[in-house]
Amino acid sequence: VGLFASENQVLAQICGINNPSALQAQCLRFVKKSGPMQKPTRGCCKEVKGVDVRCVCNRLSDNNIAQMVLSRISLQKTVSVARSCGKKLPSGKKCGSITIP
Repeated sequence: VGLFASENQVLAQICGINNPSALQAQCLRFVKKSGPMQKPTRGCCKEVKGVDVRCVCNRLSDNNIAQMVLSRISLQKTVSVARSCGKKLPSGKKCGSITIP
């Protein structure tokens, strides 16, 4: 869900995100740092369902990637969106260099 930077489009495709632009268009407003927490739309969840969370977490083990992603999005909002869309993200589990809240 958090890979919106153009530099990460190839990485995103590796992790099951076939259309990073669609994911960004449908979900960015729900995970960006500014603004209130909101329930994601069906369109956002449709895009989230294709994301391989384990793959994304493996890529986030690179601290540079993790810092870049977290400079643009809210981890708390991203986890909330993923969970709202049916992804299983247990609290306290490590996702790369990040601990899931």
